[in-house]
Amino acid sequence: MKLTMATLVWLVSSTLLLLILGSTSLPKAYAMPPPSPVNCDATGCKLHNSYGVWNDRKECWVQNVIYPTTEEELRFAVAEANRRKLKVKIITGFSHTIPKLACPGNELSKNSVLISTAKYNSGIKVDVKSLTVTADSGVGLRDLINKVEEAGLSLVASPYWEGVSIGGLISTGAHGSSWWGKGGAVHDHVVGLSLVVPAKETEGYAKVIHLDSRNQIFNAAKVSLGLLGAISKVKLSLEPGCKRSITNVYNNDSHFEDEFMDLAKKHEFADIIWNPSKHAVIYRQDDRVPLNSSGDGINDYLGFQSNLILISKTVRSSEKALETSRSVNGKCLMANTVVGYKKLVANGLKNNNLLFTGYPVVGRQGKMQTSGSCLYSSASNTLSTCAWDPRIKGLFFYETTAIFPASKFRNFIQDVKKLRDLKPEHFCGVDIYNGFLIRFIKASDAYLGQPEDSVVVDFNYYRANEASTPRLNQDIWEEVEQIAFFKHGAKPHWAKNRNLAFLGVQQKYPNFCKFLAAKKQLDPENMFSSYWSDKIIFGNETEKAEGCAMEGMCICSEDKHCNPSKGYFCKPGIVYNQAKSTLKFIFFPTLSLLASATRMMNLTMASFVWLVSCLWLLMLGSTFIPKAYAMPPQSPVKCDATGCILRSAYGVLNDRKECWVPKTIYPTTEEELRLAVADANQKKLKVKIVTGSSHSIPKLACPGTKSTQNSVLISTAKYNSGIQVDVGSLTVTADSGVGLRDLINKVEEAGLSLVTSPYWEGLSIGGVISTGAHGSSWWGKGGAVHDHVVGLRLVVPANESEGYAKIIQLDSRDQNFNAAKVSLGMLGAISKVQLSLEPGFKRSITNIYNSDSHFEDEFMDLAQKHEFADITWYPSKRTTIYRQDDRVPLNSSGNGINDYFPFQSFLVVTSTAARSSEEVQEATRNVYGKCRMADTVVGFMKLIANGLRNKNLGFTGYPVVGRQGKMQTSGQPEDSVVVQFNYYRANEALTPRLNQDVWEEVEQIAFFKYGARPHWAKNRNLAFLGVQQKYPHFGKFLEAKKQLDPENMFSSDWSDEIIYGNEAAKGEGCAMEGLCICSEDKHCNPSKGYLCKPGIVYNEARVCRFSAS
Repeated sequence: MKLTMATLVWLVSSTLLLLILGSTSLPKAYAMPPPSPVNCDATGCKLHNSYGVWNDRKECWVQNVIYPTTEEELRFAVAEANRRKLKVKIITGFSHTIPKLACPGNELSKNSVLISTAKYNSGIKVDVKSLTVTADSGVGLRDLINKVEEAGLSLVASPYWEGVSIGGLISTGAHGSSWWGKGGAVHDHVVGLSLVVPAKETEGYAKVIHLDSRNQIFNAAKVSLGLLGAISKVKLSLEPGCKRSITNVYNNDSHFEDEFMDLAKKHEFADIIWNPSKHAVIYRQDDRVPLNSSGDGINDYLGFQSNLILISKTVRSSEKALETSRSVNGKCLMANTVVGYKKLVANGLKNNNLLFTGYPVVGRQGKMQTSGSCLYSSASNTLSTCAWDPRIKGLFFYETTAIFPASKFRNFIQDVKKLRDLKPEHFCGVDIYNGFLIRFIKASDAYLGQPEDSVVVDFNYYRANEASTPRLNQDIWEEVEQIAFFKHGAKPHWAKNRNLAFLGVQQKYPNFCKFLAAKKQLDPENMFSSYWSDKIIFGNETEKAEGCAMEGMCICSEDKHCNPSKGYFCKPGIVYNQAKSTLKFIFFPTLSLLASATRMMNLTMASFVWLVSCLWLLMLGSTFIPKAYAMPPQSPVKCDATGCILRSAYGVLNDRKECWVPKTIYPTTEEELRLAVADANQKKLKVKIVTGSSHSIPKLACPGTKSTQNSVLISTAKYNSGIQVDVGSLTVTADSGVGLRDLINKVEEAGLSLVTSPYWEGLSIGGVISTGAHGSSWWGKGGAVHDHVVGLRLVVPANESEGYAKIIQLDSRDQNFNAAKVSLGMLGAISKVQLSLEPGFKRSITNIYNSDSHFEDEFMDLAQKHEFADITWYPSKRTTIYRQDDRVPLNSSGNGINDYFPFQSFLVVTSTAARSSEEVQEATRNVYGKCRMADTVVGFMKLIANGLRNKNLGFTGYPVVGRQGKMQTSGQPEDSVVVQFNYYRANEALTPRLNQDVWEEVEQIAFFKYGARPHWAKNRNLAFLGVQQKYPHFGKFLEAKKQLDPENMFSSDWSDEIIYGNEAAKGEGCAMEGLCICSEDKHCNPSKGYLCKPGIVYNEARVCRFSAS
């Protein structure tokens, strides 16, 4: 269904307007009543609920249905069934129970019978003196209420829908809303009942027993689910007649989780409707008022009025079209129209039995407490009916009802708000129906009632015509469902819900065993039990089948329980990670993704096409050009006849000065490495170890002093062949120069995995260890690679008798082991590293895009819930990306890779153009241009999932699942959080940078206000000021250095400056590149308007800020 927005507005608005007119203006004589729940023919009978379909969509077949009209006929029907050893279920004339509780047989057996109370409905006796009413089980709620009101009395509690029998509503715990008096549950107003139960042959196979509060099994019978016997008569307490006064108050939902209890305590019949997509709540201030109060209003709830069949079918078709086209916006438009119109007509409240004219609406209790006008119609009419009538293909939906202890309800709302705040539009589907209806019921003595004051939440949402058809945002509703029933332990309403809601239900009722004891006493042969009702009452999960999670028959644990063929996979919840929901992934590229990117970038379509074309060229250069055409990174060491120059991978060290050494040695074995160290020691040379990558930004690896030339470099670039995997001990031992990618590949070939690694794989294993390189995890041994080291070999200086150098073996038994695990190359030359491994596994990654409004309160929860979680924060976009990254079994479906986009190869012309563009923006001080560039990058990175690929070709949707070795990498004293951010560096040291004062202040806030520790291999020099005071074991590290390298052979002026955190002498312009913190204007660049100023947020900071003057 491809509609323009204008057409969609017209369609939805017109349809809903007609719906309202059809609901409110047609005479009731023109509406047909609901169908009978039982249809019989010569072969037998089929039982349906009022929606026409059971949870499992399978029919309930029985041989026969019996319709008693008196208590004796009811007793005789039970007796006959008992004599013939038949299974029995009692049904009513309505059958509004959603679970298959009322089906007596299993799928194969035929030894069952239904007994319907539809015609056992004439007896209603009101006792004005005792304030009670006694009714036959089949009496309809409306008939009972009318009889009670005629006697000048009122039934205090009732459900909101009046299309139920008095026996049916007692059996299933039906309720209204109240914490006052006896509460809102009807069974708590029962003072007596008669029950027909099986009996011995001498007692006529069945007998009638009378129960009241003096009987020990009375509390079992008040909510019996039809499992104890057939309710014959019910006696309810009444109160003197009263009126109700209702006013709906419309609020925002910002604090309603803190206000619901006050509302329930102040107003006797209060309830709340929460429209989460609208951030709105409706507080129903509903109170008892005297009978002589002015007003003759009625509650003719809009959803329970008759609708033209044409309108009901059109609304269903419209919603189905929105589902098929995955139109979230269309759903929200539909929800806006519904919510707005309901407010206009007060949801069906009428002041004078015709129209709503204003609040409060005051009327007799019997006309205000319940409704259902679509029930009362002529069978000959074919124009209108209840909107969900299964004969007309009208509304078709799920109804989830969760009952919370009042003390836990606040936490549930907060969790749902967290989920809602990620994507409010995903909640529009529930607001099309009735939002979240929140009611209150009081603590009950009934064994299957609520043991404490409770809050009931009902919400309805779209159900597809076919079981396997996915639903828009179905993962959201599955997660809400599981948050309710499993995280917060809500109890399911016995007559509603999908099957999964009942899992483990018996553990939620402290008197469940007492109920079973009563059942054993009254129905010892389980005559009133069935395969279906046992599944519900005992809360056991059925065997999981393909697609079972699509309709709540199970909770998915494998993708096949969802619908993989249509892109729906089993994934963890977003807010409640223990939830498992069926999540849709959209294949790339799609128009919806492009439209999303367009909105994010705020571009005209022409500009968007141009930018995307450029970005596609960029990605083509990254993805499809053969590797043979991409230049590898240059060597960090360049030598000629005069000596060698060492650079970092970026070509420039922090101070922009070259690191010159006379010579570089390339050992290929451990012994050659030892000889190189020995020779340097004998010659009293300064030594630094470098790798084939040299990604350390500070000048740690420069061996010479600032004035002398007595130094040498030893490179491990060619000491890189030894990798030994020990499957038995779950370890790998590698030469120091082995590349991280080579090590990971070898480990994965052995069926094992290295649990952690840095995100960039262009490192040697010795370099990784030396500088504290890490991935991201608080789980297990954590995300730092050095914490997975179980042993290492170190070449250290020795005396002449030991050959000037020796190899020492270190592990956890050695006192120097912890110093050597992160040594910055200052203790000696790492020769070999032994790392712990784990059995092979896969990773599953899903990126969740959120606003950043609360992420400072959420990061710890993310890290605790997801093993390899990380966060990308785009402050200018007020956006965070939560990487939900978890270990999954090796047999999980998926062959994805993490080919992080910035680590891919780029066309040289593209990289040059990008740098030139940024230089122009800096030179012209074009903040807007920077923001546009950022919008483009952020939008495109989202579009391609930052380089994640599902099948080694392209990104097709989340989650991306792949082997640990392909997902973990690409191209501290306490648990810590690592923050990394990159920003523009000018070609010339003294060239100012746009907004450089902001980044200098952020840097100083981190390292000096909050005492963050710098990553040893990154950062500008100022980050290391005072660093030794930040490490409680720094003294122990120095002791180990003194023991292993007493002559400081592996130290240098440069590394000492970093490790001891001493500030160098301040020169002019030193603050422009972070070599110092400015204290005078000359440390910045006054000639270009950059002066030393205090920070804006952190006043103690000193930053170089541009002054227009």
